[in-house]
Amino acid sequence: MTKWTIPIFVLICNTAFGQHIRATDLDTCTVNTVAYVGGPCASVWGGGDVGAQIIAAYAACPAAGAIGKGCEIHVMPGYYKYTTAIVLNNTTSKSVTLICPRGAGTIGPGQFGLVTLNYTPTTGTAITFVNGAAGGGIDGCILTGRASGTTTGLAFSGAVYSARFTDIDISGFNTGLMWSAGPTTVDFLNPYIHDNTTNLSLSGGESVVFWGGSIYMKPNTWSASCISISGVPLTSISFVGGSIDQCGVTISYTGTFATSISFQREHFETPNGSRGAGDWITVTGTGSDGKVSLVDCELVDGYATTATEAFRVFNQTHFQMFGGWYQSNVSRVSQLINADNSADIEIYGPYIHRNFINSVNTGFTGPAAVFVPGSGNGTSALSGNLVFGCSPSAPGCFAFQPRKGAVISGVIGNLVNMSNTQTAVIQAIDTSGDLGVLGTVAGASFTASGSAATLSGTGACASRDSQSGGATAGQVQCTGTTGPSTLTITTGSTAPHGWSCWASDITHTSAGSQSTASARAPVISFTSVTANDVLTFGCLAY
Repeated sequence: MTKWTIPIFVLICNTAFGQHIRATDLDTCTVNTVAYVGGPCASVWGGGDVGAQIIAAYAACPAAGAIGKGCEIHVMPGYYKYTTAIVLNNTTSKSVTLICPRGAGTIGPGQFGLVTLNYTPTTGTAITFVNGAAGGGIDGCILTGRASGTTTGLAFSGAVYSARFTDIDISGFNTGLMWSAGPTTVDFLNPYIHDNTTNLSLSGGESVVFWGGSIYMKPNTWSASCISISGVPLTSISFVGGSIDQCGVTISYTGTFATSISFQREHFETPNGSRGAGDWITVTGTGSDGKVSLVDCELVDGYATTATEAFRVFNQTHFQMFGGWYQSNVSRVSQLINADNSADIEIYGPYIHRNFINSVNTGFTGPAAVFVPGSGNGTSALSGNLVFGCSPSAPGCFAFQPRKGAVISGVIGNLVNMSNTQTAVIQAIDTSGDLGVLGTVAGASFTASGSAATLSGTGACASRDSQSGGATAGQVQCTGTTGPSTLTITTGSTAPHGWSCWASDITHTSAGSQSTASARAPVISFTSVTANDVLTFGCLAY
């Protein structure tokens, strides 16, 4: 009788990882380039805490050139306290992705998945990624600290690049996420980084994007240093489609190269407590050529605040706002932006709820490149005064552009220059529409800009020389024949109803008078102009 030996293989399906582990693989807890740590696999990697196991599993990953050129390390479901700091040293040219299984049907902070890595020391860094091979990252892990000491949750060392961090939850550290040497092309997808003393401490970074998720502080707490970014040269960091709650942003620029920090469709809110006197975004530093932009963002002050503004901008920063919604549900702030004289501000079409701006105070302080109102509570873009200041040497500091044909655009209040010693230059006004200011436009002086007016005339002004000035004001020498004369001024723009103009012969101190009302080419008449007399002129549309 022949006896047959039939080998039996037990197939264990671990659906949490999408892998099938055979009983014959349990002695190594490895399938191809995928390693498993924790749970029944702890003894395979030396039996230490989960930090030591991950380090051992990473050391066993295949080197570059082998199958997969790196590995994945999967952590078995569980709550793991550990003291061994995890260092994933990509300088060995082995990219690695640390993966934690997700829970079924759970969303939101602290509920991503089935693994919590609790780093218990009061010093050190829980997980460090070191520069080297491209790729790798962390997927689905909850990382917690003791909420005391000087610990860091996740840190980058060197120029980490082309990595992806998905559905990570980091809390309870002195610093949640930190890097001091900027990573390149790194994505954070749906991150929840919260309730750390500083949630983000970032220095540099090129093409780094935070997609969705939430960065916030615990209820009833506001932190002015919740997000701290040092914009060294060539920094490019974006926050897209996420939420920033109870959380101030501080951006400090150094160097003289292009640096860009952008917030796109981000939601800023104080849902649980006041921000006190803190600003949502503060831009400071000693550098230049930095840019901060907000595109279609929402900002809601949910609780009364003692702050005087929403944004504070210092030094040579280009600050841009495109669209968006800005409102206060309770108290009002007196300014949207407070900027110093070296900043450069652009505001295009935001919806600014009138409760957001105090109706008797300033809506904006600082020099501006351009302001284009959107709508505000159905009536105006800003319900307060628009106050701006210019450096005396600035060629032009403010451009106000009403929405063409929009009756509700503009400012209910005044345009006021900050200092009588400065020159306020208002330029690029759309003269085909209304200025949109229900109040006064005040300043030490106003300078006409744009292409010089086209002049024609009769008598001494039939020929002219030495014209200077802008589209609506200037000076010219009339070189024709002495006698009765006219000067026709074509500004290049059509006034809504007409032009009110004036002119003087400054050589013989005689004044002309407007003889023709026109929406495009008004005429000034003089009883007599002597050949080679110099005339000054100016016009105001109505």
